[in-house]
Amino acid sequence: MKSEYKSTMTITSLIILFPLIIGLILWGELPEQIATHFGANNAPDGWSSKAMTVLGLPFLMLFIQWLVFLLTSYDPKKNQNFKFKLAT
Repeated sequence: MKSEYKSTMTITSLIILFPLIIGLILWGELPEQIATHFGANNAPDGWSSKAMTVLGLPFLMLFIQWLVFLLTSYDPKKNQNFKFKLAT
């Protein structure tokens, strides 16, 4: 890992894992099924188990963050500084 991004990755990883810590603290108070998706009318239309919501989602987000970081940091063409240009 590039040393210039170490602190950023550490801080953002802790932020991603913060809901997991809160979920573990409140584990006994959470229902067995938790709404994880909401429709256009703001009504829940997708449900997940307590374990998947508290443990699975934060680890999935952490995995995706690290995967994207690794893929972009080892890019042989160094395309990280690519700037999108708006069509005028």
